[in-house]
Amino acid sequence: MNNLKFLHNTTLVSTNSKIYRPPCFPPPDDWVVSVDRFGNDLSFYGDDKWDFSAFGYAGYNFKKQGLDQINLALVKQAMIFVLYHPNFFPGSYQSAKTHFQLLVKMAKVCSFNNIALNELFRFPKIFNDVSQAIHCSKTGEYISYLHKFLVHSEELGFVIADKKLIGYLAYNIKEKHSVQTPYIPPRIFSYQLKRINDCLDDFLNHQHEIRNAFNWISDAYRKNTIAYLEGKCDAGSTSPFSSRNYYKKSRIIYPGNFELLLKDFGLLELFTKWVEKTEFNRQIIYSLSHFSQYLNLIRLVSIVYILNYSLQRRDEACSMKTDCFSIEVDHKLGPIALLSGETTKTDDDSDARWVTAKSVEKAVRAASIVANLRLQNAPEEVKNLVGDNPYLVTPAYEPWRSGIDVAEPKLKYLDYGVLDTIHRSFFDKKELLITEDDAQIALSLTPNLDTKDWFGVGKPWRFSAHQLRRTICVNMFASNMVSDSSLQFEMKHLSRLMSLYYGRNYTKLRLNSDVETQLIIESYKAIYRQFTDVLENSYEYVAPHSKINVPLEIVNLLENKEERQFIDLAKKGEVGCRLTLLGLCLKRGLCEYGGIESVSKCAGSDGGNICSDAIFMRRNKDKLIKLRDAHEIELKQVEIHSPRYKALSNEIQAVGIYLDVIERK
Repeated sequence: MNNLKFLHNTTLVSTNSKIYRPPCFPPPDDWVVSVDRFGNDLSFYGDDKWDFSAFGYAGYNFKKQGLDQINLALVKQAMIFVLYHPNFFPGSYQSAKTHFQLLVKMAKVCSFNNIALNELFRFPKIFNDVSQAIHCSKTGEYISYLHKFLVHSEELGFVIADKKLIGYLAYNIKEKHSVQTPYIPPRIFSYQLKRINDCLDDFLNHQHEIRNAFNWISDAYRKNTIAYLEGKCDAGSTSPFSSRNYYKKSRIIYPGNFELLLKDFGLLELFTKWVEKTEFNRQIIYSLSHFSQYLNLIRLVSIVYILNYSLQRRDEACSMKTDCFSIEVDHKLGPIALLSGETTKTDDDSDARWVTAKSVEKAVRAASIVANLRLQNAPEEVKNLVGDNPYLVTPAYEPWRSGIDVAEPKLKYLDYGVLDTIHRSFFDKKELLITEDDAQIALSLTPNLDTKDWFGVGKPWRFSAHQLRRTICVNMFASNMVSDSSLQFEMKHLSRLMSLYYGRNYTKLRLNSDVETQLIIESYKAIYRQFTDVLENSYEYVAPHSKINVPLEIVNLLENKEERQFIDLAKKGEVGCRLTLLGLCLKRGLCEYGGIESVSKCAGSDGGNICSDAIFMRRNKDKLIKLRDAHEIELKQVEIHSPRYKALSNEIQAVGIYLDVIERK
C-alpha cells in the first residue's frame, strides 16, 4: 500500500530506514516495527509487545489482552494501519493508545463469542455487549474511529463495524451531563444571527470613521501624556475632553464632549443604534468609555459570528489570530473557506482546520481592525510577542481605560451571555421569548431541557457559545427540521463540504478531530429523528400512495409509543430514511437514482410510477417551484431533440406530479 509510511516526527527514522514503509500489508512477522534510541532493531510485527519507548511511549502489549490468534492478528493489522496511515495517525504513539483500547475491547467481545472481529457487524445480537464494553468517557471518540475504519475498510482489508453497528453505538451513548447542551430553535437562531450580521456590516461600513476617531483620541492622549511628564499639565488633563479651559497651549483639547466628537466624525448614528447611553454628570450622554464598550461589542460579535459558521469551541475561536481565514482551492471541490488556529485538545493539533462559510471573512476582518487599533497602545512586550499578527480577542489597551483587560496578548475567553447583560439593548427581548413552537422544537432535541429554571414558554432564551456548536451539528444532519428561509445561510453547503472532508478525505488537510467526532455521532442519530417525524406528522410528510411503505409492525410500534423498539429495528437496518429534493426516501440500503440531482425516477415522470419509497415534504414546495421555473427557462434554450431537453422535461413533469400530490392530500 503506497500511502503507508512512518509518520512520527523523529530523527531516528529516515526515508531510507527499513521501518519507514511496510513491504506489504499486513507486513510479515519479522518486519521491524520499532527501534531503540540508538536506531537498533527493537520490536518486530510478530512480537507480543511493540516497544515505542524511544518515541516517548511504552508501547502496546498484545499478550496481556487474552485474545485468540485470529482476533490478535486482526487487532495488529488494524493498529499498524493506524500508526502508518496519514489519515489515522494522531501525531504520537501515546495518542494512538485510544485506538488500541477500542480495538482490544471489541476484540475481547468477539473472542468471548467465538467470532472474528471482521465478522462482528454480522451479529446484531451481541451489539449490546459491544456497546457495554466500549462505554466510557471516550465513547464518542471510539465511534469517530469506527467511522473512519469503515471509510477506509477497503485499504484496511476488512470491516470492523458497518453503519448499522455504528448507528447502534451512537444512539446508545450515555450523555455525560444530565441535561445536554440545548439546541437553539430556528426562529431564535436566525434572529441572533441576523442581529450579529447587521452589527458587523454597520461596523465595516464605518471602519474608516472609527479608525480616524480612535487614532485622533489616541494621539491626543499620547501627546497630552508627554506634556504631563514634562510638567506642562497635571495628571487629570491627559484627556482631550477634560479641563478644556486649562493648559490650552501645552496640550490637545477637543472643543466639545465625546458625543460631539461622534457627531463630527460621523459616528453618532452608529452609536445610537448599537450602544446604550448612560448617565454622566447628571446627563444621559455618550462618554469616552462607550468607545471601548463598542469595540468590545465588535470583538465579541465577531467571535460569535465565527461560532455560528463553524464547529469550534469558544476557546478555540478565541485563540485565532488575524491571519486565521484562508481559501484553499481543492481539485475536486473548488474554493473552500477555512479557519486555522489552535485547538484545546493537546494531541498535535496546534494548527487545526475548520471548514466554514466565506462570509466569515468579514467577522475576521472586523475583529482584526479592532485588534490592530488596540495593539497601538499595548505594552511593548505584547507588541514584540505578537508582531503584526495579533489575536482576534486582543485586550483593550486604550489609554482612556481606567484599567486594561489583562496584561497579556489575548483574553482567555469571551462569554456569549454578555450580549444580553452588558450590551442589554443588542437583542430585542421580545424576540428572545420562547414560543410554543420554539419550546416544542428545543424539547424534541433535548427532552429534559424543561428541568432548567430558565427554560419555558414566555421566558427569554439564554444563550451559551456551546449551543451554537450543537445547533450547527444537528442542522447539518437533520436540516429538514429547519427551513431555509429561517436560517438564510449556507448550512446545506457547509454540510456537504464537511461530509466530503471528513467522510471521503478529499483534502490532505488535517481537520480538528473533535469536530469530526461531533459530526459523525450526529449523523448516525439524525436518521432516527427523521424517520420518527415521518410517521408522526402525516400532514408535512405526504405519502403519494395510499399509505407509507413501512411494515405494519413498525407503524404499530410508533402508534403504541414503543419508540425504543422502533429504534432497535432502525439500528438493524430494517428501515431507511434519507433526504431528497422531493422530501424523503424510505428505501433500505442505497438507491441507484439518489433523488438529489434528479427527481424524475422518484416521481415517475420518465414513464414509470411514483416510487413506493418516496415521501413528499410540503415545505419543499417553494424551492421546487423555483427549480421548475429555472428548468423552463433553460428548456427554451436547448435543442428539442437533445438528451438535455428530455431530461429537463422529465424534471418539470416530476415537479408537477409533486405539486398535484400535495394539493390533493
